[in-house]
Amino acid sequence: MSQQQSYSEYFYFTITQDSEQDVQQIIEQYHFDRMCGYEAWNKGQISDDGTHQFQQMCIRFDIDPNLNNTEQIQHWFTYLETSTNILQLPASFHRTLHLVTHDRNTQGAGFHLNIDLLRELSELNARFHLYGYLDQDDGHDYPYAKPIATIEESRPCSEYAYFCIWSKLPAKELQQLFPELTFEVGFDQGLKLETKQQLKHRNSLLKLCSRLNRETVKLNEHISDLLEQLQPYQSTLQQLFFNPQYSLGISATGYVENPHHRLASTSNIQQLFTLGLSLDVDYYFIE
Repeated sequence: MSQQQSYSEYFYFTITQDSEQDVQQIIEQYHFDRMCGYEAWNKGQISDDGTHQFQQMCIRFDIDPNLNNTEQIQHWFTYLETSTNILQLPASFHRTLHLVTHDRNTQGAGFHLNIDLLRELSELNARFHLYGYLDQDDGHDYPYAKPIATIEESRPCSEYAYFCIWSKLPAKELQQLFPELTFEVGFDQGLKLETKQQLKHRNSLLKLCSRLNRETVKLNEHISDLLEQLQPYQSTLQQLFFNPQYSLGISATGYVENPHHRLASTSNIQQLFTLGLSLDVDYYFIE
């Protein structure tokens, strides 16, 4: 990809397996040739321009750039499921949705996975990968390939994830829904406790942060830690999901290296969907 002059993003989807199987046989067997805009490579194959060698068998599906948000992309998955036999694909094949972002400033970019898209990914046993770049080539023309050129080491980062719940109920009543968890109180019916400032809204906000190190641990592990804390309250969370008085989800933020690569694993995506939690991530590049 050429260097970007302003913010841009694109999605693609891959099916990979660390095996010597012939990729063309897989395409024909599962009717992936019914999809438009795909490329396929065998393990060990060299890219046409001679710059990358594939470490796994890989099928890459380009997703129409006009489908520029997660709500629209879920329809692409519906088409994939109905046009091919992907649901019959053995678990030994990895299915991954990739998001690649480019920006021209240090604010960087993130993503939002709503419940509908989490459902699609969960049904496919798929995982999610985010790649962020600050004005530089990204190399994603050749997924799961090893660049022949040497890539510099990433710089350290600092990031964390947190569960939050909004409601018009008093903060004390919200805390009673999760008796064994220790929350930070952001607002209590519009009162910002740190400054004693009364805001225009009357919402309460509770925040539960990951317990892991912010400088050494990355996104997926922070999500896992939160899900471990929340798992005992599965029935409570599922009830709250259907109650319009509450808004809840997991968010993540932090200062990350350029370029950066983060993921949400298949198991975490399935647990997020089961608990009725959306995932929202905002990152900033280290200056």
